[in-house]
Amino acid sequence: MSRPSIYLAGPEVFLADTVGFFAKKQALCRQFGFEPLAPLDAEHRDGEQPLSRRIYLRNVELARAADLVIANLSPFRGPSADVGTVWEVGFALALGKPVFGYSNDPRSYPERVAAHVHGQPLTRTDGRLFGADKLAVEDFGLADNLMIAECLMETGGMVLAEGNRPQPLDALDLFRVCLHRASERFSGSVLNP
Repeated sequence: MSRPSIYLAGPEVFLADTVGFFAKKQALCRQFGFEPLAPLDAEHRDGEQPLSRRIYLRNVELARAADLVIANLSPFRGPSADVGTVWEVGFALALGKPVFGYSNDPRSYPERVAAHVHGQPLTRTDGRLFGADKLAVEDFGLADNLMIAECLMETGGMVLAEGNRPQPLDALDLFRVCLHRASERFSGSVLNP
């Protein structure tokens, strides 16, 4: 019987040591009984098309081939998750695949917006929350935009860091929690790495 495969979505492709980091993630996947499909595989393909097109096509191919997706939805260059990762989450959900997500930042979306938008506190007017930029801020008690958080509740769930300080983007504790939950779902019993 072949191992279920996981597409590893997330902004870690931008880390300085992408290859070393994904080697760690891939080893963890195998310990939990999964076959990892890493987006970095796309960067080394030859072809006549521009690199951006090759990466896109390969990532779509990997996401289609995967049995499930685990996405790092930690804030990336702003208060919200990486937009490419969010696209991959939506794509996988549209394909009917289970998606598990995690964020290494325990702060609520409004807290992150306040920190990002001029570091100014948010204000409440007529029952709505506004940033210093005078734009409304979603305040549903979720970790990110409601469309991201709610869709994950239908398929795999969202795991959030505890405490009040963000962990580094490359922290793997919550990735392990997602692997644990995925192994319960796919095998009926937890694989013991």
